[in-house]
Formats: sequence, C-alpha cells, structure tokens
Amino acid sequence: MRIHRNRVGLLASAMLLIGAGTGRAADPRTMGTAPADDRRFATMAANDGMLETKLGEYAAQNAANPRVREFGQKMSSDHGNANQKLQSLAQESGIKLPTQLEPESQAKLDKLTRLKGAEFDGAYMKEMVADHEKAVKAFQKEAADHAQTRVDRWAADTLPTLKAHLEDAKSIQKQLESRASSEPTRR
Repeated sequence: MRIHRNRVGLLASAMLLIGAGTGRAADPRTMGTAPADDRRFATMAANDGMLETKLGEYAAQNAANPRVREFGQKMSSDHGNANQKLQSLAQESGIKLPTQLEPESQAKLDKLTRLKGAEFDGAYMKEMVADHEKAVKAFQKEAADHAQTRVDRWAADTLPTLKAHLEDAKSIQKQLESRASSEPTRR
C-alpha cells in the first residue's frame, strides 16, 4: 500500500511540474487537449500556411518578375518551416490539423495558378498583401492571449516574420504597380 501511495504522489508531483510552465497545474485528464480557441486558430493557421506554401512554390517557378519569384521562394520556405513547428506543437497539444486545403483556399490556389507572367505576378502580390494583413491581425490577437498556451507563444514567435512578409509584399506590389503605370499602353 505504501508503494502505491508513493507512486500516486510522484505522479501528482510530476503533473504539477509539467503544468508549471503554464502557470497552472496539469490535469492528467486534459493533458494533450487544447482550448477551443487555440484549436480554431491552429486550424486556420495551418490552412493558410499550406496555401502560402503552395502559392509560394508556384510563384518561385512561374513568376515573371525576379522579386516575385524570390518572394515566392521565401513564402514557401518560411511558411513550410512555420507549419512544421505548428504540426509539432499541435501533436503535443492534441490538436488535429487539416491535411488538405479548405475549399475556399483551394479555389484561390486554382484561380491564381491558372494565371501566367505579369498577370500572375500582380494578382499574387495583391493576394499576399491581403492575406498577410489578415494574418498579422489574427496572430496579434492570438499572441496577446493572456493564457499563454503553446499556440499563443507560437503565434507570438511567428508574428515578426509575418510582419516582414507583409512589408515585403507591399513593397513588391508597389513596384509592380509603378511599372505597370509607366509602361505605354498597347493598341
């Protein structure tokens, strides 16, 4: 009986230590589960990250403008790495992430990958500005969460990269627009 009590005491101590980093005791019944808002955010971030990766791969291979190709490569690499980190923390937190794009994102991918050359470049950069503006807002909100879960910390760690992507996208979009307006119109 004494051995059994010691094991229970050790297990309880271990659970408290595991939960120490979150500021609350870990409950063995809820370990591996995440709050609903973290699950929703992680699902959204995974879907958006997959889209950014796929569009980035396409841009890296098919964009007409070298800056757009470089940006596409950066999106593919950065969002691919962020998705790997998210996948790892999702597994630890008991979050099931999507493995395929949501229909709306798939439609966006299909639409953009039908475009070629300068037409693709302009549409892609317009989409990257809009997507990153939306992402920065969502990540700021998640990072500001006072619960400071693993998902919150991942959002805070990822946010500076997203802000840099947004600034790059705006700069490239502006460059493309100024070139388009300075080119003579063809009849």
